[in-house]
Amino acid sequence: MLVVEIVWLEYNPCFAWCHPTGASAGRANPNCVNLIRSCARQVAAARETTAHSQGRHSRPSTLFGYSRRIPATFFAQGSNKMPGHKQHTLPTFQRFVEVGRVVLINDPSSPANGKLATIVEIVDHGRALIDGPTTSVPRQSVAFRRVILTPFVIKGLPRGARSATVGKAFEKAEVSKKWEASGWKRNIDARAIRRSLTDFQRFEVMLLKRQRRDIIGKGLVKAKRAQA
Repeated sequence: MLVVEIVWLEYNPCFAWCHPTGASAGRANPNCVNLIRSCARQVAAARETTAHSQGRHSRPSTLFGYSRRIPATFFAQGSNKMPGHKQHTLPTFQRFVEVGRVVLINDPSSPANGKLATIVEIVDHGRALIDGPTTSVPRQSVAFRRVILTPFVIKGLPRGARSATVGKAFEKAEVSKKWEASGWKRNIDARAIRRSLTDFQRFEVMLLKRQRRDIIGKGLVKAKRAQA
């Protein structure tokens, strides 16, 4: 079994490990071990010289420096990572500003707020040309901060496509159908309905939620009693 010699010194700590690669597989790397031993001898000699010059006895080198042998299998072969180390990967960003990307207009001052449109051309790093003939969004240039990128993309849409081409591609990709079935759209509709409720309607919602909690609580109690 290949072992690794690690030397720790009181005033000059140093350590090294050798991986079983190439011709050195099955035995310790002599260059690595010799370097550590040379370091230990130099520090020991320096300590003894300092002790004699100060008129005191030095401790044996085995007291302030020691070596121990650790199996090389402690480290993964070909890697300097500790065992059990998990490599974490960040999720890849998927929504890019591109021609054919469907966006949601987020501009309260615009009459097209909350509607979908398609990017047909990128003007610069801060603006894009959008068009939404099927969603009543006129062709216009908007800032990226006024729109939200959606996960929908119309593949194969040419740059600077005309409104008729954009409308046909939008309908062919069934973007409106996918948008209506998404949870994003349902949450927007729910918030709009909640904002339009009157005080009495909000009171009724509170009572219905209370009834739902009671029904769920009683069902859990019955299930626990049945299991017991």
